[in-house]
Amino acid sequence: MLSKTASSSVVGLVALTCILTGSPYASASEEPCELKTNVSKIDRTFMVAEEICRGNIRTQKLGLLHAPAPILMAGASYPSPFTRDGSINAWNGIGLVYPGVGKNTLLAVLEEQDGKVSISGEIFDDAIWIPAAWQEYLYSGDKEFLKTAFTASKETLQTLESKMFDEPLGLFRGAGVSCDGISGYPDKFLGEHSSAGEMHALSTNCAYFAAYKTLELMAKELGEEPDPKWSTKSEALKASINKQFWDEKRGTYKFIVDSETGNDSQEALGLALAIIYGIPDEEQTKSIFSHIQLTKYGIACLWPPFPRFAKVGGYGYHSGLLWPYIQAFWADACVLTKHFDLFDSEFEKVTEISLREGWFYQTYEPIAGMPSGGVAATHNKLPLNTPARAYQSWSATGYIRMVMLGILGMRFAPNGITFQPHLPKSITELTLSNFHYRNGIFNIHITGKGNTVSSINIDEKPAADNLLSADQSGTHAIEIVLSE
Repeated sequence: MLSKTASSSVVGLVALTCILTGSPYASASEEPCELKTNVSKIDRTFMVAEEICRGNIRTQKLGLLHAPAPILMAGASYPSPFTRDGSINAWNGIGLVYPGVGKNTLLAVLEEQDGKVSISGEIFDDAIWIPAAWQEYLYSGDKEFLKTAFTASKETLQTLESKMFDEPLGLFRGAGVSCDGISGYPDKFLGEHSSAGEMHALSTNCAYFAAYKTLELMAKELGEEPDPKWSTKSEALKASINKQFWDEKRGTYKFIVDSETGNDSQEALGLALAIIYGIPDEEQTKSIFSHIQLTKYGIACLWPPFPRFAKVGGYGYHSGLLWPYIQAFWADACVLTKHFDLFDSEFEKVTEISLREGWFYQTYEPIAGMPSGGVAATHNKLPLNTPARAYQSWSATGYIRMVMLGILGMRFAPNGITFQPHLPKSITELTLSNFHYRNGIFNIHITGKGNTVSSINIDEKPAADNLLSADQSGTHAIEIVLSE
């Protein structure tokens, strides 16, 4: 386990990286929020997560940014942001610890051609940008950003419908959100003579459903009338997901639908997104949780690993390994459905594996919990292992998400934040200080046990409707007491 001294060394190294790369957050005047609990390893992991992100911030002028601005790279070695990675980092809450960075990163992956603004990047990455942009708006309250996001989302979704929608199945074609390589797919999709035709992935179709619902929310917030087709299309897509992906015999969703039998792998991100957006009904949700497969160190990206990897005693990069950002989405689904024991387990395991090496890797082996890049290919029937990538932003922001949305239970809306905290049994007291939200700075203190809010006071006065209003400015103290 990483000692406090070692943690400080990592922070110092990252801070030096910031200075050398010109990161605007190298300055001590831009300190992020600080987490303090009675469990020091949680505090240290949160601090390292923030500092990994600080080290991966670069000042660049890309996309729709009109001047150089701080944006978050996917990792220490990447020269520019990716649409999918940047979207997930914004959704996870990079803007809650480094204000403005989430918005800038999302704008950096937009493009304008012939007077039309759209989302750039790989076509299977674009849909996830839309709900991420809405979440960033809820964090920042930036209406000008929302107007741009709404325009880009409408234009892009219309293009995606024309190119990717499969009318007979009522689903969108495309790779899984997290699976951008062949290691994430069964053998029948490999090579030039695939027999299965075009694939339709669970996570991608859930992302499109989220995109339709998000367009409605964006329109209402901007005072516009939502296009009634968005609601019609979202409900039709929801019905198609449940018809095509749901496996009654196995009591859960498939990973892939194709022209054959599809693929029954457990896709963690797809299940998480489905639950978060209410695609399964109550009985289906219960069934998913009762059939969930977990490894020693948490939920794997895909499980079980495909036979070609298992045969050589390993796991594929996208098949069988742990991705902390995916674990964070799954933890979100757990806490939203009050499966607090599963949330606690996932959070504790991510804390443990992240502290071992002192920083966040992209992927980990599921049984030993050690950093691993998995088996990329086989050569002469021998595995060709790839190294794990260190200093990964979405692993770090995933941990931030677990703390902010899971433990502190922040629920963001246009008018402010409500709190539904959940303190794992190991935590008896929590303080989040110097938390920047909109135009205010807040010091949050939580005591008690259980998941029921007994009281919320802001500056020693009861909060109306337990709401932290979005129009608060200045510095304030928030006291939250929980009861069982």
